[in-house]
Amino acid sequence: MAGDLRALGRSVRLIAAAAAAMLLAGRASAQTPQNAAAYDALVDQYARGDATGAVTQLSTWTPAAITNPSRERPRFMAADRQRAAAMLHTDLAYAFELTRATATPRSTSAPPGASSA
Repeated sequence: MAGDLRALGRSVRLIAAAAAAMLLAGRASAQTPQNAAAYDALVDQYARGDATGAVTQLSTWTPAAITNPSRERPRFMAADRQRAAAMLHTDLAYAFELTRATATPRSTSAPPGASSA
């Protein structure tokens, strides 16, 4: 039970760090090589334990750039790498949801001093 709590705390810190990085880095980066080799490298990085780095890098890819290799590459991966890829995408999705849920909503009210008529 205590081990589960420690693991959860580490996961929350990982997701919070990835979410913060995504807010700072933006969703797309022209410098990011988005191909099969780069995707494989991110899966391997995640599998080696650098989840924050892998999630942060993958978060800079466009949705299409994420979708294309993630549909094709698992067919050529061993089962352990398939699991790492699935968890990488799960952590990325959770980080996006956490970011969206904790984002400050934009105000639609009139600025102070403006009349409401």
